[in-house]
Amino acid sequence: MIALQRLAEPAALAENGGKWLDRFLEQRKNTPGQRPDSRQYGHRGVRNVLRAMSFGKCFYCERRLSESEDEIDHFYEVAESPEQAFRWENLYLSCRDCNRHKTPNSRISVNECLNPCDTTADPSEHLTFTEELIRPRHSSSIGTRTIQKYRLDRDQLNYLRTKQLQQFERFVRGLHIACIREGRQLNEAEKEAIASFGQADHEFSLMFRTYLTAVYLP
Repeated sequence: MIALQRLAEPAALAENGGKWLDRFLEQRKNTPGQRPDSRQYGHRGVRNVLRAMSFGKCFYCERRLSESEDEIDHFYEVAESPEQAFRWENLYLSCRDCNRHKTPNSRISVNECLNPCDTTADPSEHLTFTEELIRPRHSSSIGTRTIQKYRLDRDQLNYLRTKQLQQFERFVRGLHIACIREGRQLNEAEKEAIASFGQADHEFSLMFRTYLTAVYLP
């Protein structure tokens, strides 16, 4: 998870969200368990802006998502806050596992966890990594609850992060071999290429920022 900046509300939601919400709340009067229409809050225009916000990654785990993999998550669950079903600030881009297997708010509230769009709490101050393993930074309770809620320490993510680290190590090893062969130090372009793994648009960028700071960067 990294800090994200929420972009302007998509036109489709700004123009239609009010009537979509009114219709949905009316339906819930007769069917309390009614879910909002995912074709509405998941409108392509909404989805595209969310993808742009997160560089095509899950808001929570930073796994890169194809357009067929992403899902729209309600930060505050519809069952508890139906009035926020079409609220722009309540819509997040998520992978299937973070969305469908997250711990319910009745057990771990989102108010106890990091919100990637909250400008007052940077996830990097609460989450860190030991290689591919995510950890709460300085025993942060907010970091701990965030990991637990979205299961950010699940085996699948550990595997994917390990593969990314292996790819990184192969890349860096190749650069060092070239430097030894040519009798030189890393040049600025090569240093920038290494640092790019920690940029916001890279998959698992927070892990790489932690790793780069600990191992590769002064």
